[in-house]
Amino acid sequence: MIQGIIFDYDGVLTKRYVSAYHMYQWIICSITNKEKSDLDVEEMVQTCMIWDEFGHSDKKYVFDKMKEHWFHDLDVSYWRTYWYEHFDAFQIVSDDAFDVLNQLHKHYKLAILSNGFSHSQHKKISSLKLETYFDEVIVSGDYEIQKPDTRIFQIACDKLKLDPSEVAMVGDTFFTDLSGAMRIGMQPVWYCHERRPISDFYVPVVKDFKELEQYFLGNEMYAQ
Repeated sequence: MIQGIIFDYDGVLTKRYVSAYHMYQWIICSITNKEKSDLDVEEMVQTCMIWDEFGHSDKKYVFDKMKEHWFHDLDVSYWRTYWYEHFDAFQIVSDDAFDVLNQLHKHYKLAILSNGFSHSQHKKISSLKLETYFDEVIVSGDYEIQKPDTRIFQIACDKLKLDPSEVAMVGDTFFTDLSGAMRIGMQPVWYCHERRPISDFYVPVVKDFKELEQYFLGNEMYAQ
């Protein structure tokens, strides 16, 4: 029986895609002194979203591409640092997340397991005051290993004092979140609000927190 649920942060607990869009928009408007309604700005923002790869690209890559294509004098180091220092200001919590987390916490142990640099990830999580809903917060930058390395999933389970077979992993990325979890025997749940799942490999899929609530609290197999 599932006794604990571990959540990815970006793209699950938050609308990471929306946050990134608005931050790229703000940066490009700052560089160009143009309004966000300008067509050139929108074209650049949409291109950055492709380079960003749902956050899996280091921002140096994105700003290197911006320098190569548009802003040849761009200070890549400055803007990369700026992103990681200020992305917390653009965080948007997923719809119904607070209410559903509050209900889930009555029945399950909860944890966050997020890839990323220690300082920036903890700062983002704190900006939404999410810690109060979780028993543990694990950021890969604190351990120098990251998902999908099974060791980071085991660390999360150990902190919850649960066996992997007693834990579900809710993530938006199959490779980083779900494959590593499944390899040590955790129950995968694919959270696909910001992007469409395509796979011939069966994994339970939910599209929002209301469906997640139904999955864990409306199903006798999982409800405590």
